[in-house]
Formats: sequence, C-alpha cells, structure tokens
Amino acid sequence: DEVASMLPVLSEARRGSVAVWRRRAGIDTESPACRAALGLRRGRGVAGGPPRRFPELGLRPDRESYGIALRASAKAGDPARAVVLLQAMSQDALVPDVVAYSSALAACEKVGRSHQALQLLRDMQATRVAPDVVAYSSVVSACGKAGQPDRARG
Repeated sequence: DEVASMLPVLSEARRGSVAVWRRRAGIDTESPACRAALGLRRGRGVAGGPPRRFPELGLRPDRESYGIALRASAKAGDPARAVVLLQAMSQDALVPDVVAYSSALAACEKVGRSHQALQLLRDMQATRVAPDVVAYSSVVSACGKAGQPDRARG
C-alpha cells in the first residue's frame, strides 16, 4: 500500500515542505494516495484542517505540521482554512505563536481580506501573542488591497 510506504517519512518529517519530503524519500507527492495522506488537494494546498489522515496513520499533527499547512494556506490565499488550522492547533493543545498567526495573516493579505486580518490581529493580542513587523505589515497590506488603507490605522 502506497500510504503505508510513506509512514516512515511522514512520521519523521518535522520540518520543510512536501517538496522536501519528495526529495528526501523519493515519494511521488503528486500521487492521489500521497496527497490524500498529506491532506493536500492539487493546486490548493491544504484540503482540510490538519491533515485528515494523520490519526489514521498513527500520527498527531505537531507545531511543524500545522506550520506547513498554514504556509500552504497562505500561499493559496485561503484565510478561512488558516483560521480553521489555528482553531485546530488550539484544540490539539498547541498555542499558535507569532509565526502561525503571521501565516494566517499572509493568507488574508494575499486576497485583501482586511476585516479578517484585523480580527486575527485582535485574536493575537487577546491570546498575548505579540505581533511583529511581519504581522503588522500583512495587516496593512490586506487593508491596502481591500481599498481600505484607513482601517490599518485604527
């Protein structure tokens, strides 16, 4: 079974991206079985919250797994998915850090979702995660792309 052959690589893959996994293990990450195991969908990055098959495969998403999924959400410009991932992190007793929030904010920035970016910024502050320059820049850019630069001031 192709998924079973991926278990050793998936279980040790703590950093990097799908491309890194492909290079390290020679796995065809474009195959339907691999993409399903990783929770990916062609052209969209993350298909669900944390990779759906992780529990089936005996794996538990960790901070790095969520980070990869959040970066994929940012790249795909999918802020709704990024918010789901942040919530899933909390449910898995992993407190989202500034890097996780910044990835979610980058997803908002990419598609100009100023309201969502500002809400994430408020969420960061409410959970005592200090926004950094990257986070603030993403919020300002999201407001600019939405044609609402004044919202970034408030």
